[in-house]
Amino acid sequence: MEKKFALLISFSLILLLVFILFKFFFLTGTGEPSAVSYEESPQANSEAGYIKLPSSSQGEARYSGKVVPSGSDSYELLDEEGKFIIVLTAEDAKLTLAEGRYVEVSGVMEKNGSGESVLNVHAITFK
Repeated sequence: MEKKFALLISFSLILLLVFILFKFFFLTGTGEPSAVSYEESPQANSEAGYIKLPSSSQGEARYSGKVVPSGSDSYELLDEEGKFIIVLTAEDAKLTLAEGRYVEVSGVMEKNGSGESVLNVHAITFK
């Protein structure tokens, strides 16, 4: 009876180990746990008012100026003299929070429906 019990426990442990190894190596594809990661900016701290979001896009552009509304979902960035720099959009409310303030924005350049250059903002630094 004790031999049967020991064999049953051994068999169960082997099955558990095989299941764990199968899940780890074959379901992730690389043998490493899959996780979303992004690089933190050295400026990312609460004192600087820096908002950093994960971004997989490359070729980010940076502009500085004052954020003003220009439509229902877009904003404009103006220089210190009030001259137009670029149209801004974002997937969340970060531009609403920056409205009327001088900021540095970074994001990916895109073209809108009318062929105008638009900066899809991923991060804002308040000045």
